[in-house]
Amino acid sequence: MRPLVLKMTAFGPYVHEQIVDFGELKGRNFFLIHGPTGSGKTSLLDAMCFALYGRSTGMRDTYRSHHADDKTLTSVVFEFTLGERRFRAERRMTKGGNVVPKLEEWKDGGYEIIVERKDFSDHIKALLGFDVEQFRQVVMLPQGQFSRFLLASSKDKEAILKTLFGTDRYEQITTFLKEQAQSENARYTAIESSRTTLLTGQGATSLEELEAREPILAAELERLQQEESQLAVRQKELNLRLTSAEALHQIFLEYDSVAEQLERCRSDEIHRNRDDARLQEAEKAVRLQPAFERIQEIERSLFSQSEQLKKIGTEREGLVNRLQTLQEENRRMADAAPDRENRRRRIEELQRILPEWERFEGERRRLHEATEQTGTIKRTLEGAIAKREAGRQALERIDGELAELRAPAASRPLREQALVDWERLMRLHASFEQSRQRLEALEAELAASKEAALKTALDETARSIHALEEEQKKAQAAVLAGSLVPGEPCPVCGSEHHPAPAVPSAAHDDDSLFTLRERFDALRAEHDSCSRKKHADQKEAQLLQERIAELKAELGPWVLASEDERRVEVKERQEQLRLAIDAERREAQIQSERNALLTSQKSLESETERLREMQLLLSEELSKLSASVAGREQLFRSVGSIEGAERIDGILSITKELERLLADEQSDQKRLTQLQSDYERAVREEASTSATLRSLQERHAEESIALEKQRHAFRSLLEESAWQSEEQFLAAAMPVEERELLKQKIRRYDAQRQGLESRFSELAEKTAQKERPDLGILKEENQRLQESQSRLHTEKGALVERQMNLLRAIEAVRKLDRDQESLRRRRELWKGLADAASGASGRRITLQRYVLAYRLEEVLGNASERMRRMTQGRYSLRRSQESDDLRQTFGLDLVVYDHRTGKLRPVSSLSGGESFLASLALALALSSVVQSRTGGIRLDTILIDEGFGSLDPEALDLALSTLKQLQEGGRLVGVISHVEEIRQQVEARIEVLPGPTGSRLRWHL
Repeated sequence: MRPLVLKMTAFGPYVHEQIVDFGELKGRNFFLIHGPTGSGKTSLLDAMCFALYGRSTGMRDTYRSHHADDKTLTSVVFEFTLGERRFRAERRMTKGGNVVPKLEEWKDGGYEIIVERKDFSDHIKALLGFDVEQFRQVVMLPQGQFSRFLLASSKDKEAILKTLFGTDRYEQITTFLKEQAQSENARYTAIESSRTTLLTGQGATSLEELEAREPILAAELERLQQEESQLAVRQKELNLRLTSAEALHQIFLEYDSVAEQLERCRSDEIHRNRDDARLQEAEKAVRLQPAFERIQEIERSLFSQSEQLKKIGTEREGLVNRLQTLQEENRRMADAAPDRENRRRRIEELQRILPEWERFEGERRRLHEATEQTGTIKRTLEGAIAKREAGRQALERIDGELAELRAPAASRPLREQALVDWERLMRLHASFEQSRQRLEALEAELAASKEAALKTALDETARSIHALEEEQKKAQAAVLAGSLVPGEPCPVCGSEHHPAPAVPSAAHDDDSLFTLRERFDALRAEHDSCSRKKHADQKEAQLLQERIAELKAELGPWVLASEDERRVEVKERQEQLRLAIDAERREAQIQSERNALLTSQKSLESETERLREMQLLLSEELSKLSASVAGREQLFRSVGSIEGAERIDGILSITKELERLLADEQSDQKRLTQLQSDYERAVREEASTSATLRSLQERHAEESIALEKQRHAFRSLLEESAWQSEEQFLAAAMPVEERELLKQKIRRYDAQRQGLESRFSELAEKTAQKERPDLGILKEENQRLQESQSRLHTEKGALVERQMNLLRAIEAVRKLDRDQESLRRRRELWKGLADAASGASGRRITLQRYVLAYRLEEVLGNASERMRRMTQGRYSLRRSQESDDLRQTFGLDLVVYDHRTGKLRPVSSLSGGESFLASLALALALSSVVQSRTGGIRLDTILIDEGFGSLDPEALDLALSTLKQLQEGGRLVGVISHVEEIRQQVEARIEVLPGPTGSRLRWHL
């Protein structure tokens, strides 16, 4: 992965868009990112990591700039190459705080989207070959975490090395072999399991046992078949008995039902007799019923005739009145005949002068319309001019108000900046307080340092050791002096003279000297630790003092301001900003009103010009029409006398008058014709109605006489009958339909009773001398027999099933035995291969772990060469040999070999600077080895955040020299550091410049 362009907006300390074009390096492969503490150097690496993985290089989880306003959205766009392919990763934060990712690839001269949202992270991991944790250990070494890969566990190293060297194929081979072995073993085990299952299912332990059961089952099956035949004979006999008993039982049931129905029928006989008596009374009334019905018919007819007489009489009176009305209207029309004659003459006169008068009237009407239109246009023109004047005055007023608002509205950016600056001062003041409190704590720690006491104890222990060592030397000299012989040379100095031989002193204690040396070493270690702590605290105190001085310079007089004063100041600035925003909104609103007024003024100007043109055209037309109308009036006046002229003046609406007269004439003619027709029709209708009235009156008289005769005849018949009154007759009388229904009801009753009595006699004969059968006993016996048959059938079926299962099981076991022998040889072959690849046999090491150990040894050789060069031959890296069992994950643990002491030690025992050099050497070695291996991941870039401050000048020069050598291989190396020596040695630099409204970037090449 090699970066091309990085764009950031509202990310971290960068408010405005910042673009880092790595093409500016122009062949340089080593660059530096530097700037003040807290300016945003690490944020550049965070932005790259965020664009790719949505995570920072460290523990940061807030990415949006605190300086950005609500309208500016946070976004990071990172363009990079992978080999020959070019990609662009983008992440944008919505207003709701959601992150929207997008990945594009350069194709055919432009970027095309290849993945969005859901699968983004998986796609990046597949492209780069790393997840975010591995990326931060191999490609990008974050601040304070550069030694993570060095100190990582074997399990974590294994995951990274597997990704870097693409050893998944060895794991796939192992997996394939294991799967094949498992498959073959599963097939073999499945056969064995199937064989065991078959035998167990049959309750046997061997094939011979199964084969011995077959004749036993055949004999049992033959016994059951004989028993089944016997039960079938018994069942047939029982079925005949049961059928006969059920038929007799049905007869007894029908006998009981008929007896019950016959009893109910006999109880209903009283109702049948009552109906029969009523029917006989109705039959007696049949003789009088025609006469009674004739009387009712005549009465209905008389009632209808009376109603018709009333209706026709009313109609005749209406016709008489109608005739009188028509005669009166005919007289009025005859009296109006002279008026109609005058109207006809008037019509002829108007029709004669109408054509000429219509032309004259049209010109006068057009003249009137033109005069009114001229007045309307004049009023509209005056209104438009008045509106223009009002608009001009409104524009003057708006311009004045805009002039008043421009100054407050224009001050909004200054007010916003002032508020931002003041909020920044508030944050600076908080930082100042934190720094001041931290400085006081450090000064207290420095004051309470144990360095002086440790130094004193160390000196005293050194003197004690020195004294003991002197005593030890004297004791040794006394031992040598005891062996001196006068005249013989001293074994130490060679002199033959021994003027002052040493004498033995008090006995010395070697254990005490050993204890003092151990105490000295412990005190020196504690003293060195305390000195480093003191040095680090002094350095931090110095930085804090510088930071406090910077903050005091920036804060100025506000350093001493109280919390309330600062809050009041913030509220005042917020209020000023609010007023400026209100003024800006009001200015925009008024400006919109002004634009609308300007548009309206332009429209009014156009309308005024148009009205003036229309006014001019109408004036010309009025002149022509006035001349024409005046000439025609003169013509009409010249044809007659003064009365004629007045008459002409009275026919200004001649057309309407002519139409009215013609309509009146037509209406009168139509009315006369209608009156004549109505009168003739009324005369005819009156004559017809009178004839009908007389006919009805005659019929009514005849019907009345017939009614009296009929009543007399009915009374005679009633006296001859058994009834004493008409009411008794009416009570007995019954309609024909009702009599017929009653006859049918009686006949149905008689037929039903006769049928029931006949069926009852037949059933009584069938059941005589017979007892009711007990079906329960027979059914119970049948149930027991059926259960026996069912049980026997089940036993037989189970036995047949057992026999079939036994035969199938015998055949299946025989087949499994044949298959199992052929699979056994295949299983042993695949198991041997899988055990060798998975480390279950032989050297007990997996194929993939073997390859990884080999690759790691190669990496460590490369890293050791670099580390020896950077540490002047003191250190090299090796793989831990604490366990020969490479199946364990600690087989990839690292140790450092100290060439001065000739001993191995844990990498965790290295100092901060040494640990940084070891991590750097390991990272560069990984990059070199991976690059040299075809098919591996391309590590074109390495980015290092801080760590150089822990190196002494000599180690720093060696580390930089090593990094610069990477340029020859075409790798891009980026370093973040505030160390001045690095800035002086690196040509290509990105400087981070902090500001009150966010940081910005600048290239130095």
